[in-house]
Amino acid sequence: MDHWEHLTDHRLREAELVARAEQVRRARERLAADRPAVPVLAGARARWSRLLDALRPGATHRTA
Repeated sequence: MDHWEHLTDHRLREAELVARAEQVRRARERLAADRPAVPVLAGARARWSRLLDALRPGATHRTA
């Protein structure tokens, strides 16, 4: 492989990586737009309640 072929291969790989990064960014934006904030908060509230229960005086691993 000569120098120019190497540069061409490098640019092709770079273009593929840029295209993949853009595809991932668009997918993340779609997911963020589709995901409502309320269920996330509800899940956090449930985890917080379990944590508080586990830290309660006299709690054992079975009661948490």
